[in-house]
Amino acid sequence: MKIRGSIAAVTTAAALVLLAPGTASAAVGVDNASAFSSNGTSSGGWTWVHQDTDSASWTFNITSLQSAKQGTVYLNVDALVSNRVNGGSGYSASSVRFTAACGNVRQVLKVKLVNPFRPVFSGNSLGIGWAATGHSSAPLRLTKFDGCSQITVTTGGPYAQERAIGFRQASLSLGYS
Repeated sequence: MKIRGSIAAVTTAAALVLLAPGTASAAVGVDNASAFSSNGTSSGGWTWVHQDTDSASWTFNITSLQSAKQGTVYLNVDALVSNRVNGGSGYSASSVRFTAACGNVRQVLKVKLVNPFRPVFSGNSLGIGWAATGHSSAPLRLTKFDGCSQITVTTGGPYAQERAIGFRQASLSLGYS
């Protein structure tokens, strides 16, 4: 009887060790924009980019990305998407173009902003169902920006399907490992 109890105790202890989380061996980081500007329509702490004259720009210090592995730096976006400024709920935006630039060097990053909210409603939803997120479909090519200490990431309207997209400084980040 004692042997069975000891075997059960050892088996239970081994199972607990296997279930306990170990130390992570991968490092993941995020760089936030150091500056933001936009000439879009301001509303409630957000700036809506919609018309062909509207744009938004973020500045990132990329010196900390020198330790990032090639092919692991992505643009992450948290924004508001609607069918117009102060519009409806549940709208997504496909192929939103962001241009990363330093001097004459440029890279276009495309982002699909997904809004999971339902129902889709075309009237003014008063902010309900506007949140959308996405990431660039390709990584930032750091080798293109050798010698640059910062990059500017810019987007501008008009967007496909006449979408209006609300941004703020915290809307964009660079995630990396």
